[in-house]
Amino acid sequence: MRGGVPVGQLHAITPWEALLVRHLRLWCDGPEGRLKVKNDWERAGPKAAAENTLAVFDALIITLTSYARRPLVRHCLTCECLGADEGVFVQIVSAASGGALDDAALMSGLIAMPAHAEHIAILAAQVGAAFRARGFARADQHPTRPSAQHRVLH
Repeated sequence: MRGGVPVGQLHAITPWEALLVRHLRLWCDGPEGRLKVKNDWERAGPKAAAENTLAVFDALIITLTSYARRPLVRHCLTCECLGADEGVFVQIVSAASGGALDDAALMSGLIAMPAHAEHIAILAAQVGAAFRARGFARADQHPTRPSAQHRVLH
């Protein structure tokens, strides 16, 4: 299935990027998943900041999925694989929040129609800034890091 091909492992990317993928997966699971994302952000900091982050995250995912060239493919919440679409999503957000808006807009064209690429890059920059700022104090706080005994691909 195009877009679902594993291109990496969640434990091999930064903790904020793994959290981004986890929240993408939860958001796409529907209302229950979206509530989990909301609760996670509300536990992480001030309610106003959480609400702002959630609004921008929601706008980014809705824009991406509404103008996608094809349905986006994601792995299940517990899967340690990083799918191709998920990997492109992470790269868009990482580039945009790192200041490379033009690169993020170009990469957005891999998933969505080019007319929406700049808007996606701007939303991605805001989402990435929030995820980067959240950070993790210790490596063992990685949201999806498997134990050494459970490094199964699927």
